Amino acid sequence: MSKYPVLQDFKNPSVLMWLIAYWVLVLALAVFIGNFWAALCFWLAAYAVIGNDAVQTLMTYIHSNSDVPRKYLFSWVAAVLLWVIWYWYLTQWGDISYGRLEAKGYAVFDVQWYVAIFPLILVFLTRFRGIPVSTSLLMLSIFSTTLLFEKIVMKSALWYLVAFLAAFVMWLIVEYILKQATKQTGKVFSFWAMMLKAAIAAAVIMFALWYAIIPVIQSLFPAMEIPAFSNFQIMLYSFVAFLFTLGILYESKADDSVSRSSVFWRIAQTFTTALLFGTWLMHDMVNIAVFLPRWFDLEVMLLISVLFILGLAYTFHINGWPVGNIVTRKTSTNEIIAATMIDLVYFVVLLIFKEWSNIPMSTTWVFVWLLAGRQFAIRAVNRIDVVQWPGRMNLAFKESWKDFSKIMVGLGISVVALIVVRYLTGT
Repeated sequence: MSKYPVLQDFKNPSVLMWLIAYWVLVLALAVFIGNFWAALCFWLAAYAVIGNDAVQTLMTYIHSNSDVPRKYLFSWVAAVLLWVIWYWYLTQWGDISYGRLEAKGYAVFDVQWYVAIFPLILVFLTRFRGIPVSTSLLMLSIFSTTLLFEKIVMKSALWYLVAFLAAFVMWLIVEYILKQATKQTGKVFSFWAMMLKAAIAAAVIMFALWYAIIPVIQSLFPAMEIPAFSNFQIMLYSFVAFLFTLGILYESKADDSVSRSSVFWRIAQTFTTALLFGTWLMHDMVNIAVFLPRWFDLEVMLLISVLFILGLAYTFHINGWPVGNIVTRKTSTNEIIAATMIDLVYFVVLLIFKEWSNIPMSTTWVFVWLLAGRQFAIRAVNRIDVVQWPGRMNLAFKESWKDFSKIMVGLGISVVALIVVRYLTGT
């Protein structure tokens, strides 16, 4: 994907009108909440978080549906955004953070001018340097205690390792099956036969998970508390296993041109995007809501809803650039089925850790390392590239190191931000 000239875009009269409207709404928000700096920080954080973290969840959708008019993609995502934030607001009487601000250690204090420095840094890094910063670490370090900051870092580091290993193992299996399929001749494409096979495979996976994998984990780590699965969650995980398995079977029989013409996979990818984006909102809305009062009136909710939609519209307008490059330069992310399978794995990881802990984590770390695990698996099996073994692993390392180094820059800035806030506030 070519670089999008963000600065030049502001010469566009339509974008200037959008910016003026945005500023008017921000000033109105400042009047309603009684704090200009809090409203400014909210604007900057919303602009950067949607442009950084939301791109992680939406870029596979945008990239794999490049032949679909952008307005239709935007309309669907905007509907999901409004449903998620309004559902929690109406059911929890004014809160949109999905309980993540309840984690012990968040200070509630009057937002001052110096706090705006940190969302400004976030905007600069994400929008103008293309660095996939952990918004959870950078934004929440302003309000969290040192102990909570360490918990966020540890949780993020643990689950980037889980995401990497899970993606590596899964795509080893996927790539091996697809590589074997390429050697077969006279392949018969039968969609309903694949549906049946995928359903059987999903049942086996869920049975193994319930009666073998979870009991083994509990025996090895007795101190670990694994929340009980509701019937809805079991059905949801079964559907994910079914769709992931179906994707393997489908790709082994059809090429991408067939996949793109498949109405089923168009719908599946759209539905999966809704699951992933909605779950991500439940995680990362806290990075924006932290600047607002813990509970607020309906007028404020209406204002921030419009601000979110405007920010999302601009993200679609610039095609997710520049952070979206972490997705577009990875192998096969422009394919419908591959994009769906990436979203499914990412969705499951985020959903599990939303349920297991209210402590926020860096979804950026999880996503980058999920892609890294996938890239290492693809290079290891070597289904696509005709490259010798050392060269393949070096290539996978280079692909992952670039993203990892950028993440470390964000972590370093987050630590500095925490030190500066402690100095300015005398805490």
